[in-house]
Amino acid sequence: MRTNDLRPYEFVKYLLDDLLTQDSVHMRLSAQPARKSGSPKCIYSAPLRIEDVQIDENGDVTVSIVADDIYSKHSKQRYQITLTEAEISILSRGAEQRLRA
Repeated sequence: MRTNDLRPYEFVKYLLDDLLTQDSVHMRLSAQPARKSGSPKCIYSAPLRIEDVQIDENGDVTVSIVADDIYSKHSKQRYQITLTEAEISILSRGAEQRLRA
């Protein structure tokens, strides 16, 4: 398959389908204070699963994970990030450039 012919979100889906079946994508999420200095705290570190990723009809990609709460040791929170097709395009161009280097 020629990935140059794919729309950006199709390219991401293609990569995700391939990578996530190999269990090789490890995702980390950290948090740190925004207004004062402080060290980052890792609140999530695990392989990214296909169930964590949703792609809607507009091509927006949402990654949703359940991670530790940043304040309470015994609480969990659901964190989501949604990237539009334009944002994914920027990321995929950067990834292609790094792969060519």
